[in-house]
Amino acid sequence: GQSTSAYRIEELQRAAVHFAAYTLVSSEFFTCEDWSTLPVSDQAGCAQDSLIRFAQRAWRRPLATDEQDRLQNALRTSWEGGEPDEAVVLVAAGILQSPQFGFRVELGEGAPDDDGHVALNSWELASRLSYFLWASMPDDELFRLAAEKRLAKPDVLARQVTRMLADPKSDTLGSVFAGQWLGFDALGVRVRLDPIDNPWC
Repeated sequence: GQSTSAYRIEELQRAAVHFAAYTLVSSEFFTCEDWSTLPVSDQAGCAQDSLIRFAQRAWRRPLATDEQDRLQNALRTSWEGGEPDEAVVLVAAGILQSPQFGFRVELGEGAPDDDGHVALNSWELASRLSYFLWASMPDDELFRLAAEKRLAKPDVLARQVTRMLADPKSDTLGSVFAGQWLGFDALGVRVRLDPIDNPWC
């Protein structure tokens, strides 16, 4: 159920390259001051730090050591084959095309229980909670609690659910869930029924 067509993969690639270009002008993402006049070694270090930070937010969790190594190798290879700006954009586009960005990967942690279930880790719990209540990625507070490994505590979790439901972003929960469940999200969409293509007309 998670496969996709070649056409959608091509469209994802186009969108990723398009939006990755904005990383160079985002003050939140790209914090390299005087980028164009920095020595090449300083440019590479700053670009690497920015891309690791970007990947951590895009993948909604810290990067494993091997993931950081692959990202650094990708940046190094792109850097050697082109301009620094192009290298940053290409690696950012790769991050946006990765399964870790497109899917919410849940591997859990610890040993399975008697029923074979494995508990979510704190980062996975933050994402599941956020996408369920807000239909969006976790905010800074959820990320902080995930990093502190406190989110799974019942009292902390209850406070976060209350906080999130009080936020206007939680309106999405009712409208999207009910719309998909009852089918009224398609109301107002005009559908052409062709008797030739549809034998039930």
